[in-house]
Amino acid sequence: MLVGTCPYYLYDRGEMLFCEGATVKYPDKASKKKCLNTYCCNEECGYKHCTVYTVMEDYYERLYDGQDIQTFAKRKKKEGNLGRPTKFSGGKNE
Repeated sequence: MLVGTCPYYLYDRGEMLFCEGATVKYPDKASKKKCLNTYCCNEECGYKHCTVYTVMEDYYERLYDGQDIQTFAKRKKKEGNLGRPTKFSGGKNE
C-alpha cells in the first residue's frame, strides 16, 4: 500500500482507491498504482490537478466561508457537528 500525500486520500485496497470525496474502482492494481503515483502521492504536480481534490477544496472553502478554524469549530460544536477541518490541519488528515 502506498501512502498518499493528498489531504483527501484515505486508503487503497485491491483495485479500489478511497478518498474523502470519492471511491474509485480501477480495472486492475497497475492502473490504481499509476493513479496513486501520478496524483495522490505527487504533491509537486499531481494531486492539485485531481478533480476530486479541486471539488473538495471548493467544498471546504464554501463550508468555512472564510472563517478561521476556531470560529468554525465553535459554531459547529454548538450545532453538534464538528465536520472535518482538513484544509486547516496543515494539509494532512488527522
